[in-house]
Amino acid sequence: MNEVLREVIAETLERIGDDEDPRLRLVTITGIKCNNELTDAVVYYSTLEDEAKVATALNAVRHRLQKAIAGQMRARRTPTLTFEADTGVLSGRSIEALLAQHPGRDVAIDATLYRDPEAERASLEAARESASPVAADDVEDADA
Repeated sequence: MNEVLREVIAETLERIGDDEDPRLRLVTITGIKCNNELTDAVVYYSTLEDEAKVATALNAVRHRLQKAIAGQMRARRTPTLTFEADTGVLSGRSIEALLAQHPGRDVAIDATLYRDPEAERASLEAARESASPVAADDVEDADA
């Protein structure tokens, strides 16, 4: 449900940004968190524009976004939208700013902060192999 909401909101914002409100042109919807009753949804966004201007613009088109959701989803309820800047993106910008203050300086990176899909896949396969059921012959051999 959250992904469908994200797509509807992103498409609608793209149309509004292109046609009516330039403050919404560079807004990316990064996630949605909707409660189980579908009464409220928090829309997480990132932007390259001024955060205050974008927040104002998003709140100004909130009812239009809810109407678009109601029209496309045909759900019993349409959640009330609230908007929050994505803190992960903001943290990344802060880190980039700090790194920019020290050009040419080696920075130690903690490799545990980044996912390695290949290593995760190998670890999962190894776990599956070690958890495979023991054959009856293996049990008898172990008893002997």
